[in-house]
Amino acid sequence: MLYNNLAYHLHLIGDPAASDYIREGIKLAQEKGSLTHLPYLYSTSGEIALAHEELDVAEQYFRDGLSLAEQIPIPERIAGCTANLGLVARRRGDVTLARERFREALKKAEEIGSHHLEVRIRIWLAPLLPSPQARQCLDKARALAAQDGLQSLLEEISQVEQKLPNP
Repeated sequence: MLYNNLAYHLHLIGDPAASDYIREGIKLAQEKGSLTHLPYLYSTSGEIALAHEELDVAEQYFRDGLSLAEQIPIPERIAGCTANLGLVARRRGDVTLARERFREALKKAEEIGSHHLEVRIRIWLAPLLPSPQARQCLDKARALAAQDGLQSLLEEISQVEQKLPNP
């Protein structure tokens, strides 16, 4: 998980070394037979690939992560990988599939009470919904983000709201 966390944070700041660390993490987890770590490593690998517009690679990592997360099971990673597959669909312009994936992931995030993930998914889902539904989705996201003190997500919610058509 150290490799995963390091790679993820390097990815967030745009450091290309993220790819090297995530590959090392996957290699180590596979060598040690640490299946519980692989869904996280595959998810981060997919996020890195998605950022580089490598959609097929990203999708495969997310699918592999989802498959393992379902086998183990790791509910948070099931929700996260499902949401990430929604991001791939959205990037490909498949709004219907993206909405479907986000709604599926949102349901799973709600079931496990993962507010951060739920808020994040709602931020991704809202622009794909008709304006009244989008605003309702963001209102729920705002309430959860405020309750949990997720300031950066509150800012993202405001940015998404500003881009929505007026009711």
